[in-house]
Amino acid sequence: MAAKYEMIIYWSEEDHTYIAEVPELAGCKADGATYQEAVINAEQIISEWIETANKLGRTIPKPKACMQKIKRQEKTNINRFNQFLIGSFIPPVNYFSKVLSEKILPAFDKEVEVSHYDSYEDELDEYCRMEWLRQRALQSVINLYPVALRHLYEQQISQLVMQSLGNNYNREANYKCDEKILIEVDELNIENFRSWEKLKELEYVCNAVKHAEGYSAKKLEKLRPDLFKTPFQDDGYFEGERLPVRQPLNGDGVFLKEKDIQEYALAIEDFWNEFIEKLDSRSSHE
Repeated sequence: MAAKYEMIIYWSEEDHTYIAEVPELAGCKADGATYQEAVINAEQIISEWIETANKLGRTIPKPKACMQKIKRQEKTNINRFNQFLIGSFIPPVNYFSKVLSEKILPAFDKEVEVSHYDSYEDELDEYCRMEWLRQRALQSVINLYPVALRHLYEQQISQLVMQSLGNNYNREANYKCDEKILIEVDELNIENFRSWEKLKELEYVCNAVKHAEGYSAKKLEKLRPDLFKTPFQDDGYFEGERLPVRQPLNGDGVFLKEKDIQEYALAIEDFWNEFIEKLDSRSSHE
């Protein structure tokens, strides 16, 4: 280890000898009749300095060259980690939202078909029933989507903590615990991310859709009262009225739109982009 420490070697006119100082180790220096002898003597003194520090239980500074190597390695690791986030976390969210717009929702554009009835009234009743089912099925799919998006985001958070931060990779995922770990990292300060408020809204949406009327539905209504107003006349309620949240997974009580799903997906993408920006900023200042 001695050779890794920085040495400052100079000729002393006063002592008529070469002096080798080791600035990283307080008071560590040696002399020699020649340049080479001063270096050899300094390496011996470094070894003795470290041995004494170990006996006294004192902290031994790492060589500056070693610290520079560690910092370079940390920067390399951060770059690799950022590439992992860009390649593994962001694309699935983007693709997931695209599938809704480009594949799933167009399937509901087809006009409902009904059997031929002798009575126009019977045929109209059948058409209205089938159209009602189509609207409910469409709303069910849209309502289900933020649940999947939110859980995808939570799983990404847990993978991040377990894998990238080295926190027991094989343990069971615990999103609340893992989110708290990230919140407590002062350098990240994720609660101040631009995307944070939208992600909290997504959390309330997810829970309201899964559990119907309750705490999350009430919190969500304060943020987005528009999500609780029925877009069509149904079950004795008129368009624009607030329905009780009974069966959101059956297209009832919560009425999300395609635009909402795109915004939630974008919030998750923004979160990871902000996360990457923080890591880059932290790396550049070290």
